[in-house]
Amino acid sequence: MTLITGEEYRESLRKRKSLKIHLHGEEIKNPVDHPIIKASINSVALTYELAENPGYRDLITTTSSLSGKTINRFCHLHQSTEDLQNKVRML
Repeated sequence: MTLITGEEYRESLRKRKSLKIHLHGEEIKNPVDHPIIKASINSVALTYELAENPGYRDLITTTSSLSGKTINRFCHLHQSTEDLQNKVRML
């Protein structure tokens, strides 16, 4: 499988120079480690980690209708009711 790992996802966010996040009127310089935002980032990172587990792979991943490659369901453009139901199950 060619998906990134959870840690690679976190690192990709750390490396983004154009990422501008404001919370309660304050700019957040490092959202990955911010105590409020960190939980959400870790939840998305977990989907990349679970994609490597055969018991969750079919739920967490799908085939891109654009590239034909295996992708994280968070990145998927929904094509059917089943796609949406699978995303809710994943969440």
